[in-house]
Amino acid sequence: TSTSTSSSTSTSTSTSTSTSTSSSTSTSTSTSTSTSTTTSTSTSTSTSTSSSTSTSTTTSTSTSSTSSTSTTTSTSTSSSTSTSTSSSTSTSTSAPVSNSAFEMPAVDVGDFSLDVVGWETEGNAGVFHPNVDDAQYLEAVPEGNQILFLRGGSAKQDADVFANEGDTVHLSFFVGRRLDSPFNTLYFTISSPSGRGLLSGNVTDDQVGTGLFEFFTFSGTISGRVTASYLQIHFWTSSSLPGQANIDLVSLVVESDGIDPIP
Repeated sequence: TSTSTSSSTSTSTSTSTSTSTSSSTSTSTSTSTSTSTTTSTSTSTSTSTSSSTSTSTTTSTSTSSTSSTSTTTSTSTSSSTSTSTSSSTSTSTSAPVSNSAFEMPAVDVGDFSLDVVGWETEGNAGVFHPNVDDAQYLEAVPEGNQILFLRGGSAKQDADVFANEGDTVHLSFFVGRRLDSPFNTLYFTISSPSGRGLLSGNVTDDQVGTGLFEFFTFSGTISGRVTASYLQIHFWTSSSLPGQANIDLVSLVVESDGIDPIP
């Protein structure tokens, strides 16, 4: 009797990068028996046992790499165009003031006249031709040779110009303060034909240097539903106070905004 035993074990390990895992086990067993008998009475028994174990292990290492890329692109475009157009038409009208420099009637140096061409006077008022660089004034008269004097009197004139509600009135003139006489506060108004005052003001002694002429401009906007009205200029001084005020080169300008008056 002969017995042969063979055992074989094979292990194979491999590593690969994959996303799967595989495990395989294989076992193979083979047995062969052969018996031969002859007349010589010989017996032979052969037993062959073969055992084979094959183990295959595949280890797969899976590497997962996740790459996340987030790109946000935001584009904001804002375009704003604003166009503002404002159109305003303003017209200035210079009113022709009659005898604005008080040159009529003409008088001799140092003399005066209670008659003033183009002006309506009351009380002690008239034209005067002062001495310059003498005892009365230190400088020349602003325009021409003569001035208006008001010694407790008044002078007024209706200007050849029309105005409406919303118009702006500008009144300009020179005021003189004599060296040899106290200054009497000067008052003025711009009024409508009905006597309604549209612009008023005054000039006091501290506003005018002694022996000098000072230039003044007063402005105001007409209100109160005035339509197509001519304007009256009125100057005066207090009759209860001593002294006088002298005036020269009166100018009146009406500036219209182009808007029709409210009816």
